[in-house]
Amino acid sequence: MLRQSQSGQALIEYIFILAFFAGISIAMARGIGTYTTGFFKSFAFHLSQELSTGACPRGCWHSPFVNGNE
Repeated sequence: MLRQSQSGQALIEYIFILAFFAGISIAMARGIGTYTTGFFKSFAFHLSQELSTGACPRGCWHSPFVNGNE
């Protein structure tokens, strides 16, 4: 009888460990998703600003526009 309770205890411990790592994985995925979303929003904003105004702070990398300082 002692052996069954120990195997049940080990199963519960493994479930807790799995739940802990699942929680960490979910938190990391959310953090990476938030960072990636912010990065692409910022990139899209700057790209649309450069393409619509044609004034680039350090020189344009696209050929139709030239920097106003040049």
